[in-house]
Amino acid sequence: MSEKPMLALDIGSAKAVAVVAQRRRDGGLETLALAEQPTCGAIRQGVVINIEGLIGVLTRLIAELHRGRDLTWQEVCATIAGAHVQSLENVGTVSVRSGEVSGQDVARVLAAAQQLPLAEERQLLHALVQEFLLDDWVAVADPIGLSARQLGVRLHIVSGLKSATNNLVKSIRRAGLDLTTLMVQGLAAAQAVLTEDEKRLGALLLDIGAGTTDVVVYGQEAVRLTASLPVGGNRLTHAVAMAFRTPLAEAERLKCLYGAADYHWCKSDEVIEVAALGDRPMRRIARQRLVDVLHPQVAELFAQVWEMVVEQGLDEQIGAGVVLTGGTAKLNGIADLAESVFGLPARVGVPYLGNDARSWEDPAYAAVSGLLQTEWNDVTARPRRASERWWRRWRAWLGIGAT
Repeated sequence: MSEKPMLALDIGSAKAVAVVAQRRRDGGLETLALAEQPTCGAIRQGVVINIEGLIGVLTRLIAELHRGRDLTWQEVCATIAGAHVQSLENVGTVSVRSGEVSGQDVARVLAAAQQLPLAEERQLLHALVQEFLLDDWVAVADPIGLSARQLGVRLHIVSGLKSATNNLVKSIRRAGLDLTTLMVQGLAAAQAVLTEDEKRLGALLLDIGAGTTDVVVYGQEAVRLTASLPVGGNRLTHAVAMAFRTPLAEAERLKCLYGAADYHWCKSDEVIEVAALGDRPMRRIARQRLVDVLHPQVAELFAQVWEMVVEQGLDEQIGAGVVLTGGTAKLNGIADLAESVFGLPARVGVPYLGNDARSWEDPAYAAVSGLLQTEWNDVTARPRRASERWWRRWRAWLGIGAT
């Protein structure tokens, strides 16, 4: 018997995506419905700026899901993004009373590591185990049953502004949805498109949406950095509109149809037509001029990301390379430019939403796909859930069986 369906929401700066799916008895994913709605200015750079507008978007989205279908869902999960999302590491330690680590010792050290002085305006979103430490030096994945006098744990703490979080949650609930889980967009996308080998060897994930670029670094199977930059595909569109004095809608069309981040993707004699502002006639320009606009914008974004990675001392941990996803990752030649800027192998990560619908295999659906996978695989902690479920979820994140 299949599990009850779940509703996953990825609310971005350009559009909101909703997927209703259920897990089959064989563990596979069955997508029942997918719907999209433009966010119409209700979200800017990942943050809610118009609650009533977003409520209207979500209401239309749910109506579209229900059109011609009899759908119900048990849980509702959603992404959160924006430059307010920050991460840090924190270590907690406790004495092992019996000399052998027990489940109670693990629960105590996890609680100790979460006692960190977050600023009043910030809210804990995730607390992810990086590794357990025995007597301050031996790093292990599962410490239970091992001898030690002291047990430590290094956590990756992700937080966001309370105001931004509350505005998103308020909008979702006022749209009639009982939100059960909120997950940082980049972490969700990483679950959808990174392989286990990439997590183990170290990978840099960029989820490039319309308003934000979410950055996640994995090293030695654990998340080492979670961040979000207020830069995305909208900046590219604006640059095209300014360069060719064309409407934003036309600039978006040009970017998607003819744009490229790398010059190898267009021939020197290619010509494209561009609509002008007002009632001026169409113009013909060399396609390379469009690349002249897009190439430096994307290169600057990549350079900004790499500077952040180097500042965190994580550049040597990225052994597997770079994975690009999100709607802007569909830009021609973007992986080629990434390899040039980062000096690492790069690929575009495409999620899998189940069934045989090829049209649903799209980098723009990475976060919503990752939400579903995360919920059913139990790989992220929910600190507000009941304590008896806490340890099982941590063990699932570590990839070890429950006791």
